Amino acid sequence: MTRGRDDNTAYVITTEPTIDAARDVLEQVLASDRADTPAVAQRRELAAQLPQPTRVPQLRPRCQIPDWWNTLRDDTVAEANQAADELETMETAKATRAATRQNAAEAAKAAAAVLKPYADLYDHAASRAAAAKQELAAATQNLDEHRLIGRRPAKERLATATEGHKFAEQHLATAAAEMAPYRNEAGRTARRVNELRHDHRRTDLLDDYSYLPERYDTAIRQLDALETWRDWANGKTIDPEHATQAVNAMDAVDHGPNATAFNALANAIRTHTPELIRRPEPPTRTIEHNWPDLGIDL
Repeated sequence: MTRGRDDNTAYVITTEPTIDAARDVLEQVLASDRADTPAVAQRRELAAQLPQPTRVPQLRPRCQIPDWWNTLRDDTVAEANQAADELETMETAKATRAATRQNAAEAAKAAAAVLKPYADLYDHAASRAAAAKQELAAATQNLDEHRLIGRRPAKERLATATEGHKFAEQHLATAAAEMAPYRNEAGRTARRVNELRHDHRRTDLLDDYSYLPERYDTAIRQLDALETWRDWANGKTIDPEHATQAVNAMDAVDHGPNATAFNALANAIRTHTPELIRRPEPPTRTIEHNWPDLGIDL
């Protein structure tokens, strides 16, 4: 299609070299082609087909953020960091104490293992000494009973029993001397284990009463509450669950230099958006009646 000053010329390609075929093709083109539509109109239509950008609603602040909010947050961050450092120190010390107890227990176990063969030898020697003592007592009584007849065999038995008792006592003394250093070491390591358990139990009890984990968790909840309060003050949408958690966390600060500031922030949420605060459901009470048995069927 060419546009001239005096006339416009349309060139078409047909399968038949006739005017009628060319006219039919031109009519179809004019009926379906939009080339004659002005460019401005086409751009307008194309622009209407493009997806329109989503409008971001402008936030409307609910209240002004006080100047001391940043100071309050800095204090809370410092409290959380301090609690985290003290908690880490406490956990490290607790792990060190546990390792010390473990090492002491292993040392006591090793000392007991070294002592065992010597203790077995001593027990065997003690049993033989006890048996030799009984034999000596029996031989002595037998000699007393044979004052006239059979005295020589009784004397020989007594001499053998005396010699056996002497040998057994010497063997027992030797076993006791060999066992003594290992028994002392086993006793020392066992006492060390008991001492560590006693001392560490007291220290662990003091750590439990330090409430460092609760202190750290409280500081983290307060930080979350401050961030939630800032979003709320800037006009952001806050769901009731997070708003209630923030108010509860700030209300829990009932002492200290920042208690008044936290309570003021919690009161701001309650005052401006009371619908966000969830009231705790009252506990359900079940009343049971224990009527006395009067023996009457109703």
